[in-house]
Amino acid sequence: MTTTDIYLCHTFSQDRQKLLKIEMVKSFFLLLGVRVAVSPLGDGGTVSSEVGATVSLSCWVEESQAEEELLWHRDGSEVELGQANRFNQSRLCIQDVSRDDHLVTFTCHLKRRPATSASVKMNVFFPPELSGTENVTVEESQETVLSCAVRANPQVAVTWEKDGARLDLMSSRYKLYQDEREARLTITRTQRSEHQGLYSCVTTSAEFGTRTKSFQLTVEDRTMGFPVFPVVAGCVVVLCTILLAVVSKWDRIRKGCIQRKQSCMPPRVHQYSLVLSSMLPLSSYLTHAQ
Repeated sequence: MTTTDIYLCHTFSQDRQKLLKIEMVKSFFLLLGVRVAVSPLGDGGTVSSEVGATVSLSCWVEESQAEEELLWHRDGSEVELGQANRFNQSRLCIQDVSRDDHLVTFTCHLKRRPATSASVKMNVFFPPELSGTENVTVEESQETVLSCAVRANPQVAVTWEKDGARLDLMSSRYKLYQDEREARLTITRTQRSEHQGLYSCVTTSAEFGTRTKSFQLTVEDRTMGFPVFPVVAGCVVVLCTILLAVVSKWDRIRKGCIQRKQSCMPPRVHQYSLVLSSMLPLSSYLTHAQ
């Protein structure tokens, strides 16, 4: 059973009034003699809209002898309704539709029996958010990552350019990653002579045309940082040398004391030897860490 009605959804702003006329196709769900209908309902249970538009959803109860309270949910989260917009018939006005509403499911159901429900899914058309130029500075031989947001509905084709020419991604220094949300170009071991220039992330589609985000890549000389590991390794080696000298000296003194049958051995000297044996591998590791 289907019928067709016309509903008007009004929204107001300071400078203009939006008016959206929607043709409603009623879809019914039957359980224990009570029907809940939601509209509009497009192909596959979806409603299509563009970003910034307004969408009106209606839900009502049929074949019920008693007054029924209705609830709306947005992806499982309850939508706040006015008291007069709850019983037997309820309307939900979605103003300024955004890309965040894409694939969101709105469900209307009886409060006393949530299984008696009807749902509709949003299909929002939106372009990728690409514009402007970003300045990127890296040191030579470092890795460079350029990323642009390419999420769109319908999806778009993505290409990369350097200085106005299509980039040769077959080079071993370039790595490309792309999913439905992001396109990412990685340059391993960036070289000024080869990689400095203007890079562009270009998307094309029949619906949205061509959109571009650019990156001005500047490659600087590599700066030498403070050699922390070599300095620490040197300190460890010096300390080990001093302690080994002390231990060796006390060994000679101990032998002299034994010959004279005297007790002149300082306490815990052998513990120093254990400490040294554990520190020497550390110094070797730090020396080769760079």
